[in-house]
Amino acid sequence: MLKKIGSFFIGCFMLIFVGVLSVFLGIRLFFEPTSMTVLMDYVLEEEDFWDEVDIEESEFKKYIDEEEFKKELGKFVSDYLKYSAEVKGAKKPSLEPFKELVEDFIKDYEKETNTKFDREEIDKYLNELEADMDEELFGEETDEDIKIVFNVIYSDTIVIVLIAIILGFIGLDFLLRKNPAIISLHAGIVSGINAFTFYALKFVVGVVEVSDEVEEAAIVMISNIFNRIGLVSLILAIILIVIFVLLKDKYKEENNNNNNQYNLNNMNNYNNYNGYNNYDNSNNMNNYNNYNNYNNYNNDNNSF
Repeated sequence: MLKKIGSFFIGCFMLIFVGVLSVFLGIRLFFEPTSMTVLMDYVLEEEDFWDEVDIEESEFKKYIDEEEFKKELGKFVSDYLKYSAEVKGAKKPSLEPFKELVEDFIKDYEKETNTKFDREEIDKYLNELEADMDEELFGEETDEDIKIVFNVIYSDTIVIVLIAIILGFIGLDFLLRKNPAIISLHAGIVSGINAFTFYALKFVVGVVEVSDEVEEAAIVMISNIFNRIGLVSLILAIILIVIFVLLKDKYKEENNNNNNQYNLNNMNNYNNYNGYNNYDNSNNMNNYNNYNNYNNYNNDNNSF
């Protein structure tokens, strides 16, 4: 009974740390380039960015790969947020990837139309944009509280410590129960509850009302992240429970074999014990008979 109570509390603490680790990873996913790409897609649409692009060669717009542009923009925003928050290892983003991308678009345009593209206008625009970024975007100081939050979220040490704590609880549960099947079941239950929690959060976020497309994009990203965490947790839970079923049958068979062997040993000991008693009784009977024969012999001699 005490072992079961101990396992219950271990499972509760494990669930807390699994949830904290999931939140850390979820926030990281939110600020990753793929998520920022989705957000920038909505921002560009709301600002009518592509309609506002003014290029003399209007045909050139057809050769702009908007998806590639959005990916580079998402990566730029992600790198900028980490760099401005002074996250360890973050590098200052630049417009070089955009320049290379634009150059590829120009080459495609020139190849298809056999027309020389006037790069002066775009080069001037990109250079002015880069200068404005250095002065306004990178020149601003980020709030210290934001820096602290970002550095905590992106701390690999904290993530490793959380993983170590979770593994420590699993090891502690094993020392307490000494049965891998039960440990697998407990870990599977924790992972399943974590999956249910994030699926529930996804549902709650999904019904939140928003006022513009950018907020809608943020809601979509958060819902997708909750869905990914929930799906991974659910798959892990299923795997662990399957392992539990397999190990349970194996250990059940081993326990039955051990019990049968134990019963067989007891039976042999019982038979040996009875044999020993029969042997003693036989010896005692022989001694008794010999004693009676000796007494009868003495009586016969005395009578003579």
